[in-house]
Amino acid sequence: MERAKTKVKRLKIKQQQRTKLVQRYLIAGGIFSVFAFVAGLIYWNLGVNTTAVAGISYTWNGSSDSLWSNSNNWTPSGLPTINDQITIPSSLSRYPVLDNAVNTSDITMNSGSQLDMNGFSLTLAGSFVMNTTSTLELRGGNLVVNGNATFNGGTIATSTGTGNMVTNGSSTVFGSGSAGPTIHTDIEVNSEIVTVRNTTFNGITRLTKTGASNDVASGNNTFNDSTFITNSGTGYLIFSNSTRDIYNAPLTLNSTGAGVLYIAYNGTNTQFNENLIFNSTGGGIRIGGSNGTSILAADKQLIIGNTGFSGGTLQLSRMSIAGSSD
Repeated sequence: MERAKTKVKRLKIKQQQRTKLVQRYLIAGGIFSVFAFVAGLIYWNLGVNTTAVAGISYTWNGSSDSLWSNSNNWTPSGLPTINDQITIPSSLSRYPVLDNAVNTSDITMNSGSQLDMNGFSLTLAGSFVMNTTSTLELRGGNLVVNGNATFNGGTIATSTGTGNMVTNGSSTVFGSGSAGPTIHTDIEVNSEIVTVRNTTFNGITRLTKTGASNDVASGNNTFNDSTFITNSGTGYLIFSNSTRDIYNAPLTLNSTGAGVLYIAYNGTNTQFNENLIFNSTGGGIRIGGSNGTSILAADKQLIIGNTGFSGGTLQLSRMSIAGSSD
């Protein structure tokens, strides 16, 4: 039986029609590609990256009252947010009092200015600068500075509660050429660069250097509560480069990085009025590394701490002991 043959008719497209179809295809493809590219940009900006927002520079004026949250107290009128920079000027009759937790970028306290945290937390993504004769009152609140911190002078108090300060930025500086702050609260410093001069610490103090720079603190510091100084960086850290320091509470020295920790480096008669504790897994600890002298109070001890001394050198030079010591 013979199979029936099926005739297939080919669709004939004229050259002009073929050209139009190709053009339409290219236009549609181009539109789709542009749409996909724009959608990708939107996802890239919103889904993956955050867009930087320019901050506003606010200055406290205190024209209405002392409430931080009153927009009329700021110039320009408004409330500072996470991206903004704040200046608290001198010579005002009313200064800001926090009435809620605050997150912002930078704060500069001019000489003679005041800021009352009123027990709330204050967190800065950027820098904090505190100038001479200014007053920061924590009242049990917590200050966290994630940018550079500079304490040129003034007083940090906590009249109620314990309060606490933490600095995590690249640089933390205490004291200026002729002045320094008095700090009545506990403080914890974790910075690549740490320098300390002309400062009185009345709370538990933890100073940790983490960077590669060589940091030199001139001295004239007084530590009235337990103090922990750590060099976990690769650069050295010097205390008392020109003037003695006074330690009126137990002092724990830790070397955990390759850099050496120098205490009583060049000042005369640095005073250790309580026990001195050493721990090193790094570059070591040296007392009197240059021409400095120091005095260990009577009946106080030199102690190897719980971590032990397994790295670097422990050097005790030009240290005298007042009375007897175990």
